Amino acid sequence: MKSIRSIRIAAIASVALLGGLSAAALRQDAASPLPKPATSGGMSLTEALAKRRSCTAYSNKPLTSDQIGQLCWAAQGITEPTRGFRTAPSAMALYSIRVYVVDSAGVHEYLPKEHALKTLRADDLVAGLQALVAKPAGLGGATTAMILGMNLAPLAERAGPRAEKFAAMEAGHIAENVLLQATALGLGSIPVGGFDEAKVHDLLKLPEGIRPVYILPLGTPKG
Repeated sequence: MKSIRSIRIAAIASVALLGGLSAAALRQDAASPLPKPATSGGMSLTEALAKRRSCTAYSNKPLTSDQIGQLCWAAQGITEPTRGFRTAPSAMALYSIRVYVVDSAGVHEYLPKEHALKTLRADDLVAGLQALVAKPAGLGGATTAMILGMNLAPLAERAGPRAEKFAAMEAGHIAENVLLQATALGLGSIPVGGFDEAKVHDLLKLPEGIRPVYILPLGTPKG
């Protein structure tokens, strides 16, 4: 299976040749469709619950586009297109959490409706992110990380002072989905909260109003 980086580069190159634009000009803000997620079969929920463990060391094997797509779908994939309901519950269905993927190809935002990744930055910031995460767990050498960021503005209008509580609950729902999906795929992860939110926001240049609250390293467990 091809990695998401190789697929994205090939797609960008094709568009550049057709449109006469440079690949560099197209890399940022490009949206790349992800492979269709599996919605049945695989490891049972009971088995995934029994096998889930926190992983603190990963091999340097990159994730495939299929794996990233499945993990993003587990986080916030659309499960009822007519009403836009997703895999994780959200207060008043406002979906105050944004999902970002950081890998060697850059920083990408998951777009649930399109089941695609939109590239926000095209530079490799994995090492920089590793340096900002507190030890002992850190990112364990993972080549990919998922960032969950709060966007409280829409929720605050409806929930008032309870907005942050509801958003934190939503982030927890999403994180557990991802942890179990990683287990079912034979991958490892661990919920990470020991980091400076402002520094992570600045490093990744996340949009204004987005507060990073969760980091989930993702990869093949080492050994």
